[in-house]
Amino acid sequence: SASAAAAAAASAATGAGDGDASSHGSDGDDDGGDSMQSTPQPKLSAAERAALRAADKAERKRVRELAKQRKAALDRVREKQNKEIGSAIRASKDVKMKYLMAQADIFRHFVTGGGAAGASG
Repeated sequence: SASAAAAAAASAATGAGDGDASSHGSDGDDDGGDSMQSTPQPKLSAAERAALRAADKAERKRVRELAKQRKAALDRVREKQNKEIGSAIRASKDVKMKYLMAQADIFRHFVTGGGAAGASG
């Protein structure tokens, strides 16, 4: 019921909800501008202002909560991606190390054979 009161107060504050487009001073030559400014804004009672403030405060709280949820979701996605990238990098390093170790085995005989050939020759 508080949100209904806030909506009614907001409707009264903006002049919306009356459904009569001709009450805004439209005489056929609409310049798309400031026909709303010619209509005086009604004074709001203290209860209506309080209801508007409460609705505004609740909306700000809802927006903050949504922002927190969005940030938490993004953090979870980033953490997952970082883990995946880290495991991919480790796997790549392992493949490179195995390749280099295989190359070292292939050329080991040159190192041992070259040292023996230089010593005897």
